[in-house]
Amino acid sequence: MQSFVIVDIGSHTAKAGLADHTQPPQVVITSAVGYKSVKSYTDGALSNGFVGNNASEQEKSKESRFENLAEYIPLCGDYIAHEKKVDPSSVIEMRSPIRDGIIVDWTALGSLCKHILVRELSIQRAQNSSGLLLSYPSHWTKSELEMITQMMFESLNVPGLALIERPLLCVYACGVPTGLVLDFGHDIFEVSPVVESSILRLANLSTSIGGRDVQNLLCKLIPQDKILLDSLVAAEIDVSDHETLAELAKTIRESSACEIRRVPMDTASTLRLVDGPDEQRFEFMFRGKLFTVGSIRYRCMEALFDSALLDPPSKDVIRIPELIQVAVHQVPDPDKRLQLWENTLITGGLSLVTGLRERLEYEIAPLIAASETSHETQPKELKFLKIPEYFTAYKEVKGPETDQNRTERPQDVAYLGGCIVARMLMADRNYISKGDYNEVGPAIAHLKESR
Repeated sequence: MQSFVIVDIGSHTAKAGLADHTQPPQVVITSAVGYKSVKSYTDGALSNGFVGNNASEQEKSKESRFENLAEYIPLCGDYIAHEKKVDPSSVIEMRSPIRDGIIVDWTALGSLCKHILVRELSIQRAQNSSGLLLSYPSHWTKSELEMITQMMFESLNVPGLALIERPLLCVYACGVPTGLVLDFGHDIFEVSPVVESSILRLANLSTSIGGRDVQNLLCKLIPQDKILLDSLVAAEIDVSDHETLAELAKTIRESSACEIRRVPMDTASTLRLVDGPDEQRFEFMFRGKLFTVGSIRYRCMEALFDSALLDPPSKDVIRIPELIQVAVHQVPDPDKRLQLWENTLITGGLSLVTGLRERLEYEIAPLIAASETSHETQPKELKFLKIPEYFTAYKEVKGPETDQNRTERPQDVAYLGGCIVARMLMADRNYISKGDYNEVGPAIAHLKESR
């Protein structure tokens, strides 16, 4: 085996590339898979394919309406937009292999992995000499890991496989054995205490709050921005169309215009605040044209901290700051709890939003404030880990290339950790080889774990 390919697939984005800590991910695409009908398009079920056991019956019935797997072509990444441009009349059904951090469509997951290896990285199945290191959420089950192992060896013909939990890779990238990983994803937020290179299972908690909720709130708030609406009308863009509105909300959320205010807003102000004449507006590009957005760019981010703004509103969803506190308090050793507060790492797609660290400090400070009976293991403040400075490829440069203009790429920290670990795995041969798989079968996934 010559090298490792790092693959990190989430609910929204998939990243991959040859293991090289001097380079950022070579492949960054949406994790959704499009299926184009070749012969027929019916209301029948998808035969020969299967979806995860965690999907509901309603989800399974919607997974696909293609009559036969031989009659569709899977499309991923830029190939989806290219196909729509070349053939606007083509019917493309979009399917997400992972929802809420759970694998719900194994057929789509297999198509996505094959696309990454064959089309994006030009690795042919018959001559595959590159092992695969897969970063996965810590809540995936043993049966899911066995099925992934079977897929990699039997469908993709990898010569070696390493399955490593994403929170571990995150702390490895920062060079610490103990850290508190806060993963702000598209569908869920997950907090993972890592102590001495081991994830504490009972303290690993998650909640269904993420970028999807920010985007849903944006769809409600966009009609309140009159300046933006007038500009869209002038550009002949109709936001009364649901798909156009969702595309616009997604564009604003992923732009640099969005930010999180340090001091929280109340629910009523978030939903009905009227922009004044002095409200600062930020520019963003949408369909090749320049627009500006007002207060909705920071009001939408309140969905991360106010459950009343979720769709539908929920009083049962625990707030992110309280969830973090509960997770840390599950750690029995007070010295380790102190280390966790002082080694906090933010990752995930929303980690790029300006003001997230400051808001977390504001929200969590009252929860960890020293009391009159404080002692040396009582945390005084929240401290954040950074990617080491010598990983220059994971520092974005804004303006002239100086240290002051370098900013973090926290969304890629797990990928960086995978590149670091891959070098050690190659040296120690501490991975699942094809011989291991042939001897034991899919159960080798948890009998021989990489660390």
